[in-house]
Amino acid sequence: MRLRSVKAKTFLLFMPAVLVLFAAVLVAAYVYAKGIILDQSRYGMNEQLKSISNDIDTRLVAHTRLPEMIAHSVEDTYTKLTLQDYQSVTKGGLQVNAETFGLGIYFEAGAYNAKTKYFSTYAFRDKDGIKSTEDYNDPNYDYLSQNWYKAAVNQKAAVYTDPYFDEVTKVSMVTASAPIYNAGKQFIGVATGDIDLSTLQKTVADMKVGATGWALLIHKDGTYLAGPDQDKVMKSKLQQDSDSVLAGLGQELLQNKNGNTTYAGAKGVNHVFYKEIPRTQWILAVVMPDKELTEPLTQLLFKLCLIGVAGILLIAVVILVYSRGITVQIAKLNKLSEKLAAGDFTHHIAVTSRDEFGQMSEHFNRTTGELRQMLNKVSEHTLHAASTSEQLSASAEQTSKVAENISVTIQEVAMGADVQLRGAEETVRAMDELTLGIQRIAESSSLVRDSSEETTAKASEGNEKIQEAVAGMNQVNENAKQTADIIRQLNARSREIGKIMEVITGISNQTNLLSLNAGIEAARAGEHGKGFAVVAHEIRKLSEQTKQSAEQVGQLIDQIRSFAAEASASVETGAVEMERGTRLVGQAGEAFQAILHHIHAMDDQIQEVSAASQQMSASSEQVNATTQELSRIAREAAANAQHVAASSEEQLAAMEEIAASSESLTLMVEELRELMSRFKV
Repeated sequence: MRLRSVKAKTFLLFMPAVLVLFAAVLVAAYVYAKGIILDQSRYGMNEQLKSISNDIDTRLVAHTRLPEMIAHSVEDTYTKLTLQDYQSVTKGGLQVNAETFGLGIYFEAGAYNAKTKYFSTYAFRDKDGIKSTEDYNDPNYDYLSQNWYKAAVNQKAAVYTDPYFDEVTKVSMVTASAPIYNAGKQFIGVATGDIDLSTLQKTVADMKVGATGWALLIHKDGTYLAGPDQDKVMKSKLQQDSDSVLAGLGQELLQNKNGNTTYAGAKGVNHVFYKEIPRTQWILAVVMPDKELTEPLTQLLFKLCLIGVAGILLIAVVILVYSRGITVQIAKLNKLSEKLAAGDFTHHIAVTSRDEFGQMSEHFNRTTGELRQMLNKVSEHTLHAASTSEQLSASAEQTSKVAENISVTIQEVAMGADVQLRGAEETVRAMDELTLGIQRIAESSSLVRDSSEETTAKASEGNEKIQEAVAGMNQVNENAKQTADIIRQLNARSREIGKIMEVITGISNQTNLLSLNAGIEAARAGEHGKGFAVVAHEIRKLSEQTKQSAEQVGQLIDQIRSFAAEASASVETGAVEMERGTRLVGQAGEAFQAILHHIHAMDDQIQEVSAASQQMSASSEQVNATTQELSRIAREAAANAQHVAASSEEQLAAMEEIAASSESLTLMVEELRELMSRFKV
């Protein structure tokens, strides 16, 4: 959407520049203030770090003084003091410094008494007060081999041990061990002062670093000594933390000892300021969340934004007031322009100033006066042009009517010729298509005739084959019937032979019985009947052989009867199927006879159709030639009519152009008159 208001255009022209300018000023102010605030914040953090470090160091110094003081106090009198004296010394030292957990005196083997290897006493704080113990004299503990004891051997001043857990007091502590020398500068023992790490850890945990920051104390080997996460204190090392970011922070702290850095934790970015405590080589670190460190910047940015918004609103009001003054002047010119657009040239602008708007108003008034004079002259010339245009228009109208009548007549003739030509051309196309169709019919009829003749021949041949098949099937049927009769006769003869074999078997059995009886009688006759017995025996053998042969013949007869029965059944089934096949072949022969009869009838009709189509083809060619000639004549007539019509149309067009020109001139004059009537001069 395009802006039409000068006020809006002016506002949108200046406001982006103002916004960019204010944004640049805000950014520059923010960057400058950020540098100052961050420097002050870093300075404050470093000062707080120094203060905390000095406080811890002061406490360590106060604590260190106790074992050193005890060591110096017993250099000359250590053999003269009793155990009770040493207990009083250590208990009194604890009353001097409330942060010291315990004080002890430990002599070298045989230093206090040649017969005593372990001689020591240790005073420590308990919930019931200050107590003393000699439990460290236990040979199983062997304080001479402990690190806190060996660390002070041959040292010139007190040294601090690494943090450790004391098995006797059950307390995690760090020990300041001071060497004890006799008057001859010979090492004779160690005076110790212990700090309960829980006290130091509470001190570090209670330190306030800003509003949300915290302090962290780590050993020189990275072990957590104190910090907000109690689960890691005395249990893990910072550089070995599972969080890779904290592990990297630990490596940086142990390597640089002093300085500052940042790391991205789970709750955001944190700033770390760290410093080494020389006496113990511990590293004290204070951590400040970036959100708190940059909170003054956030407040400053908010104030700058408020100032910027207020400034932008003020400038916007100034721009609107200024643009309104311009808009008033433009509105006067716009109002006069609207009256001029409506044709009223009788007004002018009152000039009230000498600035650019006043000069523009004077020029506008002068231009309006010159236009008023010009319009008067145009009005006079318009009247003269109107009378001339009316005369020309009347003459052109008469001539145009005559030409139009001629053109209409010629157009009708040309249209009739065109209609006749299109009809002739359509007739030619129809005859071409008809001739082509008839030719295709003739060709198809010839092909059908040839196919019909071939079909007739094949049908005749098929009919002959079918008739032969019918005769063959009849002959086969007769043969099958004869075979069935023969098999039935064979079966009957087999039954008769079976009956005869049964008679033979019976005779054989009787003969066998008679021969047996004859043998018995011959045996009774003795020697006289021996020859008869031989004959009877032979007869029995023959009768048994006859019986066996009869049985074999009976079996063969049974097989023959079985085969004959199967053959008879098969032949009867075949005879039934042969009769059915003969009947079907006969029906096929009758069908072929009917097909052949219809094919002969169809062949005669096809012959007649082929002859008729050839006659139609010849006639259509003659008609097509005649139609072509008629089409040529119609085409020539249409061309002549078109030529005449074109000539008449050209003449009519020329007259219409003259008439149109005169009408256009008349319209122009009328429009000019109407336009002039709208102007007030």
